[in-house]
Amino acid sequence: MKIIKKVLLGMFMLLAFTSCSLLFPDSGPSVTHVSSVSPFTKSQKSVYIEGATVGVEKAIKSRLSQRNWRVSTQDTGNETFAIVFDQLNIDSYEDGGFINTTYHEFTGYVSIFDTRNGERLYVYDFTKQSLDGVLAGIEKGMSEVEKSMR
Repeated sequence: MKIIKKVLLGMFMLLAFTSCSLLFPDSGPSVTHVSSVSPFTKSQKSVYIEGATVGVEKAIKSRLSQRNWRVSTQDTGNETFAIVFDQLNIDSYEDGGFINTTYHEFTGYVSIFDTRNGERLYVYDFTKQSLDGVLAGIEKGMSEVEKSMR
């Protein structure tokens, strides 16, 4: 009888821990603050992307354009901020099921710089993230930058 109680208690504890992890999911990407953002105006809300692949650049450009950022893929000297992929590794693997699907995992880190003074503002370090996960981290960093807009 004691063994049955212990087994049932163990199953209950396992169920409790798994349900708690579903109730409190991960709060999102962790973006590290490095230095403070100097105030800027809406007319200075521009950024360029450096070191990303074409597909990643297009995805970032699409997301930030929806937030009213002017985005370019090269430094023209007119941008206020820069998103720099200091390291970007892409691992691809295929699902061998009935419908052949290719998955991509991204590993590396991205820095957000203020081009006016050359200071690094935020760093997002990611490991085995999907493209959406990488974009979420960049968006989180850029939303922190937006808080300094006058």
